[in-house]
Amino acid sequence: MFSSTSLRMGATAVVLIGLSMSGAHAESLRSALTAAYAHNPTITSALYAVKVASENIALRKSAVLPNIGAAVGIGDTFATDGKAFVNGQSAQAGLSYTQTLFDNHKTDANVEQARALVQVANQQLRTAEANVLLSVVQAYMNVILNTQLVQLRTDTEQFYQSQVKAAQDRQNIGEGT
Repeated sequence: MFSSTSLRMGATAVVLIGLSMSGAHAESLRSALTAAYAHNPTITSALYAVKVASENIALRKSAVLPNIGAAVGIGDTFATDGKAFVNGQSAQAGLSYTQTLFDNHKTDANVEQARALVQVANQQLRTAEANVLLSVVQAYMNVILNTQLVQLRTDTEQFYQSQVKAAQDRQNIGEGT
């Protein structure tokens, strides 16, 4: 029935109207946009998505880097054959080095894919920023519109009350029928 964007905009408008009616100072459009940009979780999430996508480039490049491994083992055996005790100790150490020399350009393709995903994340960030800032502007302008409507209705009510008072005064002095 209601989209989440319209609900968010409505909630923002209600909060802004509530603040203006409670005597809080009016926020400028610039400060409203700044606060929304700094504290909006959608924008923060999109920023983190860009960072994660950027880190995937280095991760994909690491597929052709060398791998070095080391292992050390120490063993101690103790046995008896009934007459004598036998004690054996052993130590082992190992070192390994591996590096991919050619992977049929799989790593290059993975790096390019990661770069494309960074561009996608950047565009999603721009979209999130635009949507949030548009919502703020719409809510801000709705508050201004509704404030003007309230003022107009107040003025109209005062006009009609003065008309009623004038009619009652004429009635009291006998001019009205």
